[in-house]
Amino acid sequence: MVIYLRGSNSPSKLASKAIKYLFFDEIDKMGGASKKEASPYNLAKERLKTYKSQSKLFACSTPTLKINYIWTLHE
Repeated sequence: MVIYLRGSNSPSKLASKAIKYLFFDEIDKMGGASKKEASPYNLAKERLKTYKSQSKLFACSTPTLKINYIWTLHE
């Protein structure tokens, strides 16, 4: 198995690989979208489309503000 580790502060690396399993840890502490890129969460989530129904997304976080990622996930 190959594991790719990426930080949310590198949008180009988040958008560069097709992935089957996506794990987010402390998702509420990720930075937001830059003026040129979408949010790190949305960029990484797009990588799952290659595997469609076989892909899995796991997100965990200590909840912070209700407007942050972990409160708005509906997967």
